[in-house]
Amino acid sequence: YPEMTGGRLSMLALYTMADEGRAWPLISGTGTIYGMFVITNVSETGTVFFADGSPRKISFTLSLTRVDDSLAALYGDIGKQAESLVGKAGNVLSLVGG
Repeated sequence: YPEMTGGRLSMLALYTMADEGRAWPLISGTGTIYGMFVITNVSETGTVFFADGSPRKISFTLSLTRVDDSLAALYGDIGKQAESLVGKAGNVLSLVGG
């Protein structure tokens, strides 16, 4: 329902993500991370139209391909990145403080 979710802009974001061919995290509304996925296809159908012809309801389907080995590997990579950032932040603080 575009008036609640952004409608065309949300769909444009999905199409753009698919066109880029990059992996994106699939995260539930509660914050559960399911892994990294590439969007291989997006299809949509508009129904219940406004007077100007734009859809009041947009139903869509995504086709996804998982590209990470496992959640353990994903969390491992995130952990390594976090350690690197903490190390770099410490180095910057020591330069500023010194």
